[in-house]
Amino acid sequence: MSIDTITPIFITGVYRSGTTLVSRILDVHPRFAVTYDSLHYMRFCFGEFRPLSDAANRRALVEDITERCQSRWMRRLDPAPVLAELDAMTEWDDAIIYDCVMRHYLAEPEGKPQWGEKTLMAWRLIPDFLKMFPQAKTVIVLRDPRDAAASQKKITYEPGLRYLDTGFAALDAMQAAFNLELTLPASSYATVKYEDLVAAPEDVLRALCGRLEIDFDPAMLDARNFRDYSGGPWLANTSYEDDAPVAIGSTSVGRYMEFLDVADTQFLEMICRPMLAHWKYELSGELPTQEQWQRLYEIITDEFIAGRMRHWLATGEGVDVYPSAPPRVLRDEPGDAV
Repeated sequence: MSIDTITPIFITGVYRSGTTLVSRILDVHPRFAVTYDSLHYMRFCFGEFRPLSDAANRRALVEDITERCQSRWMRRLDPAPVLAELDAMTEWDDAIIYDCVMRHYLAEPEGKPQWGEKTLMAWRLIPDFLKMFPQAKTVIVLRDPRDAAASQKKITYEPGLRYLDTGFAALDAMQAAFNLELTLPASSYATVKYEDLVAAPEDVLRALCGRLEIDFDPAMLDARNFRDYSGGPWLANTSYEDDAPVAIGSTSVGRYMEFLDVADTQFLEMICRPMLAHWKYELSGELPTQEQWQRLYEIITDEFIAGRMRHWLATGEGVDVYPSAPPRVLRDEPGDAV
């Protein structure tokens, strides 16, 4: 099948924003096998291992993927059939190799005709993905930055105030979604708001299936069908223990009011205010006390946050990176992000 005719799905968004839930829902569809959180071709392989015409580089690329999947997710993947198919070809590019890897590792073993990948923090790569696969479908999942930051605060290993970096990432994702809705056709791109999805799952999924040009399947609404990276039952990927039994539910909406203090909330609203208004997230309306103003000062003078602030003030943009670069494989140590 020609690369120009296949229709993979690419899902992205900020960490703690519901991207895994969307990927689990779409993975239930009979047409799509969607990664849990594993290959990440666009993050780790796209534009690397050049030139791809060199068999040694192609082997290194495929082995990098198999090692990462095994080290981080305990998924044993056989590179031999992928490399055999690639070696039989006469031309190679990222699209050809990406599709070959995804078919062998995901779609064909699950008996599904199409594949999809979920990769966090990769919305700026959507145009590149669509250049590779002109008929592809792409999705950004948005969530209230305050709820995403509250969830990140409860679960992150990042030190100090770096959980507030969620605000800069959310700003960038919301800006990207705003721009892509203006520049891409509805057949190529869709925005999904987490709050809308958990409030009215069937309505949102029917609309999304229409954008993806696939039939709505009621099985996607049944959380018992959701699978984790090993193929076992998936539990909601939540940092709130009381939410764990619920896969599609709205109990985590607005939880920032319990887990963030007023200064945190005011800081996030300051950073994201125009995009919060555009995406119809209401401001808290709570004013800081003198003590909370002091904490706001401590936030904006924090060494890490101050660096993000300088970038935001100079460009008006957020960031599309983690506070610390995630390791390629489990044994690696996280490194500083740019």
